[in-house]
Amino acid sequence: MKIHNYTTIKRISKEIKPKLNAIIFNENLKICCNCYYFKKYISKDLYEYPDENINLSKCLKFGYKNMVSGEIEYDLASKTRDGVKLCGKNGIFFTPTTSLTN
Repeated sequence: MKIHNYTTIKRISKEIKPKLNAIIFNENLKICCNCYYFKKYISKDLYEYPDENINLSKCLKFGYKNMVSGEIEYDLASKTRDGVKLCGKNGIFFTPTTSLTN
């Protein structure tokens, strides 16, 4: 079995993509999982596929504090992208993970 290197795969994908005439919505938008405030959902269920519930991931930029317990509950990342007053479709509060770690 022949294993292709990265350049071969990239070349092949460039050849295939124009032939598909695919229309990809949101292709040029910022991705939450590349944001500093993104906290990936990690399941405690051993039988669950790791990326199965990525929509349960949280955004640490937006949340609320429980007035009784004092615990902070963060909003779902998908909710913050849908909310016009929050991050929104264009990801106005997006901060690349590398910019705050340096």
